[in-house]
Amino acid sequence: MQMDVLNAVARVLFVGAAALLTFPASGQSSRLTSQQVIDRIKGHVGVDWHEPTVDTFKAGDPQAPVTGIAVVMMSTLDVLQRAAAAGSNLIITHEPTFYDHNDRTSDLEAENDAVLAAKQAFIKSHGLVIWRFHDYWHRRRPDGIQTGMVHKLGWTGASCTATTRCLCCRRQPSPSWHRISRSVWESGRCVWSEFPR
Repeated sequence: MQMDVLNAVARVLFVGAAALLTFPASGQSSRLTSQQVIDRIKGHVGVDWHEPTVDTFKAGDPQAPVTGIAVVMMSTLDVLQRAAAAGSNLIITHEPTFYDHNDRTSDLEAENDAVLAAKQAFIKSHGLVIWRFHDYWHRRRPDGIQTGMVHKLGWTGASCTATTRCLCCRRQPSPSWHRISRSVWESGRCVWSEFPR
């Protein structure tokens, strides 16, 4: 169930990102660069762009022409291998690539970490470009990740009226909505949270 939800969220993220792109008509200029694709996303995401943010390039050459785009929840080595095998060189990831929220690698590099080195070598040898799309996808209203989860779990159209706020729509959930969320939480398939406002 959890992987189904993550895959669904990645599909929503992909559809959202793909809808923002307008590729040149045939016969026009060559492929877009990774930077051009990201600039189009930034220009159409619907949220003003401000620094600081983790939504930056994490690896590769932003000027590289795009051969394909893989939109993923996490850019694990397995995911990167599958993207490269499919001919995609621009990876848009929601979560960090290098094990730290800010993708800092200095400590791991100082330790000559073999896992980091292998991942970086794969990225370089396959000409991958990795861009993180986290902060601004969450800042959208509605939140892109939460929208995907709500859709996949079939929770769309719920009425929100209780005393705690639901993570998915940031409104007050109804008593039945609360029971559903608690049931999912207790079942060990936690894709839901409650928080006070």
